[in-house]
Amino acid sequence: MKRIPQSQVEQAELKFLEKLRKHGEVTTDVIPDDLAIKYPDNGNWVGSIPRRLLDDELIVEVACVRSNRLRRHGGRIGLYAALNVAAIDGRIALLRSRLNLDESSGLDWSRA
Repeated sequence: MKRIPQSQVEQAELKFLEKLRKHGEVTTDVIPDDLAIKYPDNGNWVGSIPRRLLDDELIVEVACVRSNRLRRHGGRIGLYAALNVAAIDGRIALLRSRLNLDESSGLDWSRA
């Protein structure tokens, strides 16, 4: 099984958190730009993002919804909302720092 680079996981977490701050509620479907993309390890790493944020009490799962990703075939996934906005903003700043990004920088989400 191909291991996902930590920087890619951090990019995906950053995108998840930025979309959460913008929209209020999100699923992990916000991570890929192409919902038909096949992850190298079938996406096993994606669940680590909300799990870590739940454990850190930054987000809360508010519902179970159907995925829009074609490869998930409408399977159920969590819908998440912010629990601690200040901590989320701090995590966003930390991730941007780790990834050497400023506010205007973009990321290549096609790899995330």
